[in-house]
Amino acid sequence: MQRIIEQQDEWLHPAANLPHWQESFYFNVVDPAAELLLVARISVRPDGRGDGLVFALHRGRPVLLYPAIGVRVGVYAERGLVLAARGLRFTMLEPLVHWRLQLAGAGADVALDWRALHPAVDYHDSEGEGLAGIAAHHFEQSGVARGALRLGGATIGVNGLGQRDKSWGARAWSEIAGWDWINAFFGARLSVNLFRGPGPRAPIPCGYVHRDGATTPIFSAEVAYSRGGVKAPRFRQVQVTAHPADGEELILRGTPVGRFPLAYRGLWLEEVHARWVLEGRRARKSGEPAQACSAPHPDIYPASGARRDGEGLGPVRAPAVPEGERAPLQGYGVVERAVHVGVGGTVRRLPDLLATGIQAVLKGGRGW
Repeated sequence: MQRIIEQQDEWLHPAANLPHWQESFYFNVVDPAAELLLVARISVRPDGRGDGLVFALHRGRPVLLYPAIGVRVGVYAERGLVLAARGLRFTMLEPLVHWRLQLAGAGADVALDWRALHPAVDYHDSEGEGLAGIAAHHFEQSGVARGALRLGGATIGVNGLGQRDKSWGARAWSEIAGWDWINAFFGARLSVNLFRGPGPRAPIPCGYVHRDGATTPIFSAEVAYSRGGVKAPRFRQVQVTAHPADGEELILRGTPVGRFPLAYRGLWLEEVHARWVLEGRRARKSGEPAQACSAPHPDIYPASGARRDGEGLGPVRAPAVPEGERAPLQGYGVVERAVHVGVGGTVRRLPDLLATGIQAVLKGGRGW
């Protein structure tokens, strides 16, 4: 049964009587010209507490870490929605269209406007088994972001692209086997988003391709890492073959620019700033199925937010989709790999985690 994403899904939902319930708001921004990746997230639990997190990579190196873990999250909904986790603040200015991200922390300030490029894409249209354990409801959007990041006395202007996801439901972190989540942006006219969650026999893919104003679900995908196994999320290269429902297969190759490791309740996550190359396209073979677990809902997109391909937002500093067949097309994005390593695996990786945190703090961005 297809569930339509509506504007009210931007607000907090009534918490079900389930353990591990949470509502999560995530944004990332990639600016190729500034050589920057910034990630921000706030989650809220039924008891009013939750987690806030901001981190950034600049030229492949950690420069910002702001953790607000287990804090009281302020929720204000008189004229919209505002979420506040200590110095981190998300303000919804228009549902499913426009958010403002702000951070005022020790040694760091962030002020970004994030605007969606397309309607919300529902990741649970087919209620796949591999997704239900991560969050019962989940939608995503690609967008553009502009603003500034100040670290110490230096200011980095931001004019990039990014991805957001909103999820709500039970998420038992300690029981999740892992996932792969991939974003690739080739300008405001082309983005590829892919999520692979654990399935009973094989990973379950979800995702979409946003191209020239149209959003098409991905019904299957192959992901191959070099030097990266099930328990080794670090990799040297990744190749993605995505099969959208419109019939054109896309082949992408990604290489890491920088990485930010994170650990939470037995899960080890690698958030990787990646450089992407679109290596090829081909028509889908006849007889191949064309059904997807995610679907866009253009009919509910707010009229005031119909900003196709960044219309009205000015130029984005990223490669535009070329006319004809000039290849390979280059872009940037994110690869998020999560694997369950348990307590022992986390302890063995602590030196890596501490080294990244110390490096980010020494650059001036810290928040505890």
